Amino acid sequence: MKRDWTKFWLCVSAAVTLLWIAPAKTASEAGDGPKRQNETTLAGLRPGRDKLRTATNVHGPYYQQVVPGANDVVAWVDISKHRVLRVELGKEGVIQSVTVSSIDPIIDQPRDPKTNPDVPLPSVLLATGRGMRIGHNVCSEVENTYGKPNSSGPSTQHGNDLLLLYYSFDWAGPKVPQVMEVSCERNTGLVVQITLAFPSL
Repeated sequence: MKRDWTKFWLCVSAAVTLLWIAPAKTASEAGDGPKRQNETTLAGLRPGRDKLRTATNVHGPYYQQVVPGANDVVAWVDISKHRVLRVELGKEGVIQSVTVSSIDPIIDQPRDPKTNPDVPLPSVLLATGRGMRIGHNVCSEVENTYGKPNSSGPSTQHGNDLLLLYYSFDWAGPKVPQVMEVSCERNTGLVVQITLAFPSL
């Protein structure tokens, strides 16, 4: 009987020793960290699937050509709220990328109100499918929602010092938008621009 108990306690001691030696898992390894999520819509539009007609149904017909005479990139500009929605079109008019921004220089360009009127763009209509919005969320909230970006780093755009988060969604399959870029102000952390693209930027 004593030998059996001796064997039992030797096994218990070995198990306890292994537990002490084994390193503790980090929160992300244990599955407690933010899980990666992909995104399929921005401003109510699905890059790779929707066409310009869908965009006009959602945001109205008063868009403008970013380059006069060219129909491949169009924009809805809300001067009063200082925000813009850009849509890049590909073959057969399918939307290739959608960008919402408060730093796009087209906002401050002179315009004829008759041909390029001010377009109301409520922030809730410019959100991603998971609720991220320019001027409302900060970079840390983006990471909490989508997980750790594939890359991040300082960036400068139109004279603004930014932090750029880059997400690749190729792991979610080829039929969904493949890339999302989120730009945040360096000093405040506020999201100022989001781009969702299919198949790539």
